[in-house]
Amino acid sequence: MKLPIFSKKPYFLYIYKNIINIDFIYKFIKIKKKIVFKKNKRLIRGSGIKPWPQKGTGRARAGDKKSPIWRGGGVTFSNYVLPKIIKKKYILKSLFFLFLINNNIYIYEKKNLFFLILLKNKNNLFFDINNFFFIKNINKINNKDFFLFKNFFFSIESIIFLINNILNEK
Repeated sequence: MKLPIFSKKPYFLYIYKNIINIDFIYKFIKIKKKIVFKKNKRLIRGSGIKPWPQKGTGRARAGDKKSPIWRGGGVTFSNYVLPKIIKKKYILKSLFFLFLINNNIYIYEKKNLFFLILLKNKNNLFFDINNFFFIKNINKINNKDFFLFKNFFFSIESIIFLINNILNEK
């Protein structure tokens, strides 16, 4: 018995081969320099309670122990930079193209659905527009899937949906 060949190479996606390398370098391999930074008011430990009442003590107004005026308080203009949050869709896009370059993504037709049961194991994940038995919905694709599975099988409709709606979002 001959099994049908499931791998149709989506030649129109090879355009992104250069982009994936740049995305992967900048978003996954973070080269961090050792920067000594000073703590701003937000990073000082302790509560934000007023040290004494506003009126009646004869002392100057004070709002917080973390104030830059106080000893042990934060710095007014510190060089602390908030870590950038990488959006999930960019990670998903990078992972998808990384798997595509490594030939771990396959496209199948729905008429060959019976033969996919033979390929079902813990290393393979199947996607379609609808949920069906062991096939996952394409809307529920996430970054975790790319770390748990080695091979991905997409139906023709689901790969078109993935490219148009999920990967091309801005």
